[in-house]
Amino acid sequence: MSEQPQPARVSKRLPKKGPKGEAELARKDSARAKASKTGRTASVTSKTRPVKTGRHKRGPKGGSGKKKKIEQQQLEPITPFNRGISIAVKLGAVSALVVAGFMVFQGYLTASIANEQMNAQINAQGVAMATALEKAIDPNLWYVQETKITIKVPGQEDVERWVEPLERSKLIQDWNSRLKDLVQSQDLIVAAMLVEYDPKSFENQGFVASYPEGGVAVSQEKIGGDADKGLLIFEGITPDGRVRRYDKRINLRQDRQQAISAALEALEKAEFDAELEASQAAIQKLQELTGETFEEAEEWKRWRYDHPAPRPSEAWEAGQRKPPWVSVFVSAKALDELQGTLRSRILWVTGFGVVGGVFLIAMIAWVLTGPLRQITGDVEVIAAGDVTHQSKVTTSDEVGALAHVFNIMVRNLNVAQTNAVAAKSFERELNIAKEIQEKLLPERIPQIPGIDIHSHYKSAKEVGGDYYDFIVIDQTHLGIIVADVAGKGVPGAMVMTMARSLVRLASVRNVSPADTFKKVNRILAKDIRRGMFVTAAYMVLNVKTRVLKVASAGHNPVVLYRADQGENELIKPKGIALGFDKGTIFDNHIEEVEVQLRPGDRVVTYTDGVNEAMNNASEEFGDERFYTLVKQHARKPSDAFVKAIVKALDEHRGDAEQSDDITITTLAVSEEPQA
Repeated sequence: MSEQPQPARVSKRLPKKGPKGEAELARKDSARAKASKTGRTASVTSKTRPVKTGRHKRGPKGGSGKKKKIEQQQLEPITPFNRGISIAVKLGAVSALVVAGFMVFQGYLTASIANEQMNAQINAQGVAMATALEKAIDPNLWYVQETKITIKVPGQEDVERWVEPLERSKLIQDWNSRLKDLVQSQDLIVAAMLVEYDPKSFENQGFVASYPEGGVAVSQEKIGGDADKGLLIFEGITPDGRVRRYDKRINLRQDRQQAISAALEALEKAEFDAELEASQAAIQKLQELTGETFEEAEEWKRWRYDHPAPRPSEAWEAGQRKPPWVSVFVSAKALDELQGTLRSRILWVTGFGVVGGVFLIAMIAWVLTGPLRQITGDVEVIAAGDVTHQSKVTTSDEVGALAHVFNIMVRNLNVAQTNAVAAKSFERELNIAKEIQEKLLPERIPQIPGIDIHSHYKSAKEVGGDYYDFIVIDQTHLGIIVADVAGKGVPGAMVMTMARSLVRLASVRNVSPADTFKKVNRILAKDIRRGMFVTAAYMVLNVKTRVLKVASAGHNPVVLYRADQGENELIKPKGIALGFDKGTIFDNHIEEVEVQLRPGDRVVTYTDGVNEAMNNASEEFGDERFYTLVKQHARKPSDAFVKAIVKALDEHRGDAEQSDDITITTLAVSEEPQA
């Protein structure tokens, strides 16, 4: 493992006014600060892990050999304060703005709700009128339904003739009269029309019937509706005011006739192809549509002759059969009148609210400024150096609460000094915990002929939750474990220490990594705190046969680089994290995989601090980038391989803070045959 020096952190604090013992402690800390420059460092190398301890000569009373004079900082004197605008004026101005804003917002909200309700009411009336008119429209304006009559001639056979209905011009004249009656009988309706247009091209419209004649001049835009559902809503301005136009597509009611024609065509085809089942199905469909009971195709042909399907009128055919619509123009003057009324009322209410708010806040400010001035004087006393002064404000409002908290703050000033001493003590204890944890890591890396092993460890905090170890099981088996505790800091380090002890105990004369995990989990799951768990990858290597057994407790996959193929293999045995379950589920899910290592192969285990390392842009290092680096540097010596990976991680992270512990352990099989 490459050296990772981690000097002890020393907090330098210059003591202020306090007990005599604090000055004594400050002198001790100063001596320790000097010692930290050449102080203890801890690292794990490929052979041993030296621990260097800086030495310094102790002076009397625990101080350094050379006395250092500490100057006391002078308190800043109280200077005059140039007072500006009073609180009452500021509160009055702010209140005026707040009240005005609130009134405007409330008025806007009221106007919006009233406008929406008026819109909904007008739209409901317009849609209802357009729908009612559409249901009364005569489809003969667009489809001609001929009627057969029989003329009797004395002494001769009867003569059959086809008679068309009224001419389209007469129908249009009739509808012009109807639309006129509708408009004149309804106060809200400005105009009514029957028009033909394609909804994809509104400009190209043709009038069929209208009142007033020629429609109305209006500049309009679409504001709602759905052409596919046959309803469009427009709004526009006429010389008489705002109007809404409601267009309802006319249902020409040709669905039944089209279905009859389709069934007759199907019957004719079935008769021609001699398909009995299809013929019967077509006849049944015709019976349902017409109510007739004919059973033969000839009878249906005769029925169709007597009851021809309506045909498009020549005028509509010439206009390329544009869809017909009913257009009803409804007056929307009520919207304009409502907006004008609301606007004037909002202005009045806002004005009264601002005046009243300013007066009210001025009264409040006058009442508040007295206790506030007293608290200002109390603060000046504290700033002058009297940290025992207590405020005399006794009101029971917010100012009284401020004075209460102020008094507590003053009493806490002395407590804060005591806490600072305790914090320094905790920092020293944390450094000791760090040294203890580093001593739990392997002191040396096993030296095995033909096997090149190396590792790297770097914690994200003073103490970390990652753990790796090399365990000599017997003369032919070496255990290698990499683990990651769900948590950092002191709790993670404690769980890591517990897991290390259990793994070492369970691995005694046990060459099965899966069985080792089962034994560890039975104990760890009972004692670990809820919410914490440990992921781990444990490998047992037969140093003679190069057979590697692998088990995983919910850990990252083990990367196996195959030298003969130049590719990576991911070893991912099934398993859940240690500590989740007390035994049954864990034992049923743990799996053990066995692989044969060949010359040139490399095995890499790591924690998620590698692939999840982030830069300042919150971009993770990623699995694929890590796998690519493994292939790229796999044939290097293990120490150079680890350095290349760590260098790539540092370049990716840049100056971003390390978010998680990083552990990498690797072994490579020599490509040269062993004697």
